[in-house]
Amino acid sequence: MVVTVPGPVPKPVQVRPPGRILASITLILCAGAVFGSMNLWPVSGRIFNLLNFVIFAATALALLVVGVVWCFRTVKFLRSEQPWSWMVVTAPAVVAIGLVLALTLPEPSFERSRPKFDAFVATLPTAGPVSVEDHSIDAFDFSRITRYTDDTAIYFVDADTVFFRYTSGWIYSPGQPPPPPSNAELEYTSLGGTWYEFSMTYDF
Repeated sequence: MVVTVPGPVPKPVQVRPPGRILASITLILCAGAVFGSMNLWPVSGRIFNLLNFVIFAATALALLVVGVVWCFRTVKFLRSEQPWSWMVVTAPAVVAIGLVLALTLPEPSFERSRPKFDAFVATLPTAGPVSVEDHSIDAFDFSRITRYTDDTAIYFVDADTVFFRYTSGWIYSPGQPPPPPSNAELEYTSLGGTWYEFSMTYDF
């Protein structure tokens, strides 16, 4: 008589759901995408448009890769018929929250920062030339803040918009509209009071 001894019962392979590491990476990338979409970073002022676009594009691409990994691991986990885990929905929930924030958070605007602009102007001399370079006011970076000797207008040149002959930003001009420079084509819109938004193309 042959006695068959049963072998060890193989343990079922445990398939893990998408875990905390994937959720943490998603959180970091979503934060980068939100800041990039608004060009607002947790540092002083904003960053140059091209660099901001590169960072935003890299973050979006990394999010796409993470999404593919999440889909693969989720499908594999669900097919294993193991008990449900809330970690499956953590990454999508983070993405959904990031999307809501990107659509609802207000972008930096001149009107909200206007009191800080006024406070900065109050620190400048009331007459004579003014020349300030690489200065930030609230969420705005300026390549230069200038008033010429025979001029009353102060030009705040937005560093994010400087491109070859083109610049734009804001003008503080008390008492009268800003006079156009002799070597540039100036277009401006009154923002009420002493402030104007401008765009200017230089003639070389």
